Amino acid sequence: MPRNRGEAGPRVSLLDLLTGTQEDRERAHSLNAIRESARRNVERILNGRWRPTVHPRESDKKLRSSIACFGLADVTGMPLQTSESIVELVHGVQQALILHEPRLDEKSLRVKDMSRRAEGTTQREVSLVITARLRDDPMGLPVQFRSTLELPSRRFKVVHDS
Repeated sequence: MPRNRGEAGPRVSLLDLLTGTQEDRERAHSLNAIRESARRNVERILNGRWRPTVHPRESDKKLRSSIACFGLADVTGMPLQTSESIVELVHGVQQALILHEPRLDEKSLRVKDMSRRAEGTTQREVSLVITARLRDDPMGLPVQFRSTLELPSRRFKVVHDS
């Protein structure tokens, strides 16, 4: 079951609680299930899009963390062939995870570009590694995900990275 901020132990995402069965809720307390739940939620966040037609102010945290701004800013028109645009994407991924995945510890969260670029070639995907520790876990359970953004479809695939 979800825990209040003051209680110790890993939390289950609200989406998993709403869509899961009683058996799913009981299993969610095992470490592998918690890692998998976090992986699924990270993938949902990265594949969620919002259009930044009216960008919420930095001071308006409630709006930025609401369902209206769930996921990444729309990257459809972003030219992901330049280093500057990749840096912008990495920053956007990190900010989206901080806002929408409360189980990841903000201080330990790292997003790193692992793509290999060759001069004069067209890149087909962007590869990111996401590392963090689970918040509220007494041992600070580390998680690491490898995320691949396929450029033609602009869809992320997230897997556990051992």
